[in-house]
Amino acid sequence: MTHRTDRPAAKPVWRGLAIVGATVLALGLGACRESEQGRALSFQKGEYQGQQETALSEAQLRELQHRGSAQKF
Repeated sequence: MTHRTDRPAAKPVWRGLAIVGATVLALGLGACRESEQGRALSFQKGEYQGQQETALSEAQLRELQHRGSAQKF
């Protein structure tokens, strides 16, 4: 009985693993969009942690009050 030392079936397995590994690496790097960098990953319940909004001008406040008073419930 002779033993074969070369394994021809091993090449397709390694090639498949290399393709899967390259795909996972590409997807992992593609998921790191620049717009998602530096954003909050942990949140505190009941507390807004975003950027401070600018205050409304007097004209904007009057317009909102006018629109609110025009609504009928």
